[in-house]
Amino acid sequence: MKLILFDIDGTLLLSKGAGAAATRLAMQEVFGTVGTLDRFQFGGKTDWQMLLETLEGLIVPEVIQTQLKRYDGVLAHHLEAIIDNFETRPCAGAQTLLQRCLDNSQMAVGLITANMPTSAGIKLRAAGYEPTAFHFGVFGSEAVHRSDLAPIALRRAKQTFGYPPEQVWMIGDTPEDIACAKACGANVLAVATGRYSADALAGYHPTHVVENLADTDLIWSLLTR
Repeated sequence: MKLILFDIDGTLLLSKGAGAAATRLAMQEVFGTVGTLDRFQFGGKTDWQMLLETLEGLIVPEVIQTQLKRYDGVLAHHLEAIIDNFETRPCAGAQTLLQRCLDNSQMAVGLITANMPTSAGIKLRAAGYEPTAFHFGVFGSEAVHRSDLAPIALRRAKQTFGYPPEQVWMIGDTPEDIACAKACGANVLAVATGRYSADALAGYHPTHVVENLADTDLIWSLLTR
């Protein structure tokens, strides 16, 4: 069995600022401040890490951790309310590649994302994906650092299927995605459909880098070799 792990933002879809707008509303409601959110660069960092960094010196980490579940619900409420005002769309080729992976009985397909769990589903549906099609997901409320999501994903794959994957590919659009894959010895396909160019991503030495996922046959040959 091969395990294919997809990132969401910048890889499967672009939400054109919906997530950032909902984040601002949710932080204000849950924590009473957005801290340094205006200067924060998401760049693949988990939502948990974002909260810790933007609220540093304002809210103690222990309080942030205890509020993660509430924050997930409040964030989802605001995102659901505003996402139709933004042009959320799938990235080029992503839907076709995902379906091809899902149709292959020798592949397990999961999510590995910095998003909070409920918000991830809202974004996916807005872009035309069905969240329940994925065999499992690992989310930004499960670890502070994205690289720590990788071992969780491997354990979850083993729990889901009863045996560990023979090969793992992660597909993502940021240096954080590349580092996450390397942290568990996985292959990584870097895709330049987010804020980083192909040349910039290549500097972090992924297994392979592409401009987008539109050339399904090429990418399929990489994933199945």
